[in-house]
Amino acid sequence: MVWSLLDGYEWTGGYEWKFGLYYVDHFKAPSIRIPKMSAIWFRKFLKRLN
Repeated sequence: MVWSLLDGYEWTGGYEWKFGLYYVDHFKAPSIRIPKMSAIWFRKFLKRLN
């Protein structure tokens, strides 16, 4: 359900909005994954649950 909800926002935003926890640079080989602030926050959040 979460993915279908986010997919709806992506369709309306086109390629202007960036979703996800990581920025992926597909123009470099191999692709480089750079964590966004949301990924860092989510990692800290999960550590606090344990």
